[in-house]
Amino acid sequence: MTILHIENTGVAAAELQIRTPGASATQYLAPGESLTVAEARLIALRSAEGGAVELAIENRSDALRLDLYHTSPAETKRLRGLWPRQGRGLHLGGDEDLVVLPVGTFKS
Repeated sequence: MTILHIENTGVAAAELQIRTPGASATQYLAPGESLTVAEARLIALRSAEGGAVELAIENRSDALRLDLYHTSPAETKRLRGLWPRQGRGLHLGGDEDLVVLPVGTFKS
């Protein structure tokens, strides 16, 4: 099952931490690159270089809602989530993270 498609639309590299029930991995997206994530339980995105990052994200699942949280040193805010097949663009400052939590039943 595919959960999330991420495209780096900015000029700075993005770092992704992807956690599944049995493992954790870190991947990097250079400007213009994209990645499709499957079977993750938590995805954290941030700038790999300390500068601002521009991302386009899309919920590729047919059943899961993606809850989005914008975190900074000063606060954590819940953003409008993504329902199945919805997408949106995001801007993250150098000290900000985006945390994505899939919500629903995981089926292959």
